[in-house]
Amino acid sequence: MWIERFIARIQNSDEWTKRRWVVLFSVAAIMAIAAFWIFFTSPFSQNLPATPSVAAADEPGFWQILKNGTSVIFNSASENFKNIFSRLTEKKTIVIE
Repeated sequence: MWIERFIARIQNSDEWTKRRWVVLFSVAAIMAIAAFWIFFTSPFSQNLPATPSVAAADEPGFWQILKNGTSVIFNSASENFKNIFSRLTEKKTIVIE
């Protein structure tokens, strides 16, 4: 059969040719999987409304959420650093009896 001869010819070739065919077959497999995924998920995306609803417009956007999350993390970290720094710099009294 022609496929067996083709595979045998690739197996008997040099390393550069083998790598080239591996890359080519990998790209073809990725494209086939992506096309298969798009084909089978497209009916789900067709049922979505074209215009966003009023409730979706009131929700904060990505950048607002990122800004709020960053400020919460920064404030929490700064409080923790203040507590650690105050514990390190406070006077310690050791009583030896």
